[in-house]
Amino acid sequence: MAAGGNGTAHVAVYWDFENIHAALLDTQQGEGSYRASRGRTQQRVIQLGSVMDYIASLGDVVVHRAYANWRWLERYREDLLDHAIDLIQLFPRGANSKNGADIRLALDALEDVHHFPHISHVVIVACDSDYTAVGQKIRQGGRTVIGIGVQERTNAFWVRACNEFKFYSTLLAKSGESDAGIGGVVVGGADIDEARRLVATAMRRLIGQRGEEQIVKAALRPMLMRLDPTFDEANFGFASFGAFLDACDGVVRIRAGDHDHLLVLTDRGRCMVDGVGRPTDGDADTDAPLVRYERILKGQGIRLVGPELRRIALELIHSRHGPAGAPAASWSDLEDGLAAALLVAGHEVEEADVRKIRAMAFRARLFRFLPEGQGIALIDGVDATELQHRVERELVHRIAERAEHPVDLAALCTIVHGDSAANVDEMRALLAEVTSGLEAPR
Repeated sequence: MAAGGNGTAHVAVYWDFENIHAALLDTQQGEGSYRASRGRTQQRVIQLGSVMDYIASLGDVVVHRAYANWRWLERYREDLLDHAIDLIQLFPRGANSKNGADIRLALDALEDVHHFPHISHVVIVACDSDYTAVGQKIRQGGRTVIGIGVQERTNAFWVRACNEFKFYSTLLAKSGESDAGIGGVVVGGADIDEARRLVATAMRRLIGQRGEEQIVKAALRPMLMRLDPTFDEANFGFASFGAFLDACDGVVRIRAGDHDHLLVLTDRGRCMVDGVGRPTDGDADTDAPLVRYERILKGQGIRLVGPELRRIALELIHSRHGPAGAPAASWSDLEDGLAAALLVAGHEVEEADVRKIRAMAFRARLFRFLPEGQGIALIDGVDATELQHRVERELVHRIAERAEHPVDLAALCTIVHGDSAANVDEMRALLAEVTSGLEAPR
């Protein structure tokens, strides 16, 4: 990997700006928000400073370009120029055509790494699988590829093509520009139990490679990032890697070493990976599809509640915040109101269950943020039945995108309907619909 004589990394940065803007707008304001506003001047939703702080930490930025039709994104102009970003204007070919940013960006990136051998790191800010091939090609040339995208919209194949991948929400929280925060607060909905399994897997790999039971602490983080390019302790609400490891004390034990701490995989950690030995704390059968699928959802910030409670809660959310209702002033206001409405309906639920339901609906992109701080409402044009379908479809989509195939229908029916034999034909049709839309790697 090329670098300057003083060891400084030389960084080339490429933004598919319209792509990242659209992904963030749809995440914040509901599915279809960007499509509905195309052809009009766009509001600013990207906090450039948060991303730029991270990019600056990588090294000396020698190439910095952003690609878009800037006619509609002019409100970003001052921020972009302040950071000395080269703005590449791309006019769409035809009224409904794409601007071709993905092709132009990929060609420029490949040309730059060919002509400028001192480039050591390539950062691509985008969410689409369109960049999978270019990421793989740049890595073949010995460069480090780092992706940045919106967690809810980023394609899994694009993530795997990168050496590292950072979620925008994590960068925002690290910079202090987000309410998500760092330090005990989960950022981006990441699940600490899934992280512990990743730590156990990484430790097992290191032990196998080195033939030693004690692993130097400094070796663990690079292995975690090789196994999962999105790994960042901030995703789990920790300000440092040391604090993250403290939360994994049931998986690894930390001992003092001569120059660095040493890590030892515990019996529970071995059981997580190998599936043998005496499980503790009620560890479930890791080979069961139902357990695997629940773990996939937990890793994306989705924790399940009973199907009947989910159905009733979504009906209440529709009646309270749909066309006949009123916006919620904040997430807390929405959750408090939902808890009170469930109690009136005869369902006394834990605060954690209310948060799970709200998070599930958010991941299904059922909410939109009203302009000028007017609150949060449901997306337009959907009734209570459609809300149920969208949540069910989102659960199946997130499992099918990451699970080994063929997907187990009985486990899906249990997760969605609470019964392994319920609505099997309907689930088969929904799974076929979801898998037909999954993008394949190029």
